[in-house]
Amino acid sequence: MKRPCLFHAAVLTACILTASLQAADPAPLLANGGFENGDHTWKIANVPDASASVNETAAHSGRFGLTLTNNAARTVARVMSANLPTAPGRVYTLKFQARTHALGTYGGVSLRFLDVHGKNAGDPSLSHAKATGIGGAWQAHTLTATAPEGAATVSVWVHTYSKQKGVVDFDDIELIEGTPAADGIPDPVLATSSTPTAAPAPAPVAITGGKGLPIVIKANALTVRPDGSLPPRWEKFAAYLNDRRLKFSIGVITYSLDTTSQSYFAWAVDTSKENYFAWIKEQHASGLVEFWHHGYNHHQWLQNGSDVFEFKGSGYDHQLEHLKQGQDLAREHLGFVFTTFGAPFNATDSDTVRVLAKDTDIRVWLYGNPADSAGKTILDRDPQVNIEHPIFVPNFEKFAAGYAASSASRRYYVIEGHPAQWNDTQFAEFERIIDFLVAHDARFVTPTELADLLQR
Repeated sequence: MKRPCLFHAAVLTACILTASLQAADPAPLLANGGFENGDHTWKIANVPDASASVNETAAHSGRFGLTLTNNAARTVARVMSANLPTAPGRVYTLKFQARTHALGTYGGVSLRFLDVHGKNAGDPSLSHAKATGIGGAWQAHTLTATAPEGAATVSVWVHTYSKQKGVVDFDDIELIEGTPAADGIPDPVLATSSTPTAAPAPAPVAITGGKGLPIVIKANALTVRPDGSLPPRWEKFAAYLNDRRLKFSIGVITYSLDTTSQSYFAWAVDTSKENYFAWIKEQHASGLVEFWHHGYNHHQWLQNGSDVFEFKGSGYDHQLEHLKQGQDLAREHLGFVFTTFGAPFNATDSDTVRVLAKDTDIRVWLYGNPADSAGKTILDRDPQVNIEHPIFVPNFEKFAAGYAASSASRRYYVIEGHPAQWNDTQFAEFERIIDFLVAHDARFVTPTELADLLQR
């Protein structure tokens, strides 16, 4: 927005400074990111059982916004911007508003980098932001991504997920080259420096709260990349804890073990998952990691206007089939079965109790129902002592404050996070949490080890 300046002598200097700051603000790269001109400049990919439309009810600001709807679990609604020229090392900031019509995550926005041949450049999962909402309320989202080696073009893809039935609105999509500065004015960046700046030494960890408590790291939602390989952020997460010889646990979406399933992404084709299986087996054999059953497809959908989850409201037969599918796939491809279960979205019901009671291999239920345990050891949670505050965002200060407040009365903690969602800054917050726990002489254990400890 243009701001007039009155060139009075007393304010001349301020006007010049304001004008220079405004000039430094780069123009958005996307045309019609607010959909005020309908779908102009956007390409809508129409597929059966999914739809995309520009309409007034989806507006966050102005008159119009974009609504994406998934009516089936195997479809993807997708809207794409034009390809923009780029080069390796260029840094982009993508901002958007999103609103889900019910609690959960139904879609997201991606920056898609292509090479000169129109093929994916880099790992698409590293330039993606999930539109997680609380249902009915707009949420602001920001994604920063660097054009990878070989990138020639970049475009914005707005899409639903092939695993989720539901509706999500998007508006005010803005793409700039650069990263947000502290004063709110973007700093254009071209990442060409080959000499990294040394990070400042971390401050000493303050000892506040109880010491020596058992800690289970509950890392959620391991899945496979579209090409059948392990996502790099999972590799980084595991390598960090492996190097420190700290035990942890990973929840597997067991769909990723299915070699006959369709890809998560409509534009990709699954190839061999043998390296993915080998990595899980290697981690399992190390004795540092316990893999657990995190559902078959991590699905959530609307049914008669109500939220239904893979293990809540979906019915006994559905839940039994999905639990069994996961165990069968683990037995076939990994050589072991899961002994711990944690539901997607931590959402369960009485049918889950009946289903788990039939599985004699599962001994531990993460965040389960203590009033009806299905004969399993329930490992509960303290919502104030968790890796992420809010979801997907590790927060050391919140963690440390919660720990100091409750650790004197706790026997253990099960702390939850989603490593595939963490950028480098967020991973550094996770490292601070681990340093804090180590300084408090925490005993890092797996879920089944903790269950054994509690039964002694």
